Amino acid sequence: MLGVIGGSLGASALNEITHRLASSSDRSFEILHITGPTHEELVGAQALGVEGWVVRGYEKDMPRLYAAVDLVLSRGGALTVAELHATRTAAVIVPLPAGGGYQGINAADVVGLGGAFVIDQDHADEIVSTVLSLLGDRGRLSEMRARLENAPHLTAAGRIADRVLEVQGA
Repeated sequence: MLGVIGGSLGASALNEITHRLASSSDRSFEILHITGPTHEELVGAQALGVEGWVVRGYEKDMPRLYAAVDLVLSRGGALTVAELHATRTAAVIVPLPAGGGYQGINAADVVGLGGAFVIDQDHADEIVSTVLSLLGDRGRLSEMRARLENAPHLTAAGRIADRVLEVQGA
């Protein structure tokens, strides 16, 4: 299953790419598409009659979404990237082309670990082919998740707490 996360404001570029993916004759997966409330009606109308394309404006249970999907297609906001990292969810991240490139910077750690790809929204064909390729390769998705398994920052809080207790003599 592909999870598409457009953020609270939505992302028109991701909506267009998702429409292409949903219409692809190569598609063999379901799509759970979180559009943001402002895009829900338009994208929902596009999804009518397209089997396996579920559209929601908002998802209140993100942990459940991350557990259900095999791959996420999303922007690279700091919270989204942190959630991807913490839930060990493979991703294709399409940074917002604004703000000095901060969304690409946000994604650098998960990309460096091998858990995600970053592709600019101007390269829609590459995004579509990458998503189709990844969702057709369970081994590759498992490898991407495994690379996120022992990421240093995921164990940092525990190590800091242990060190504080050690220094205090506890």
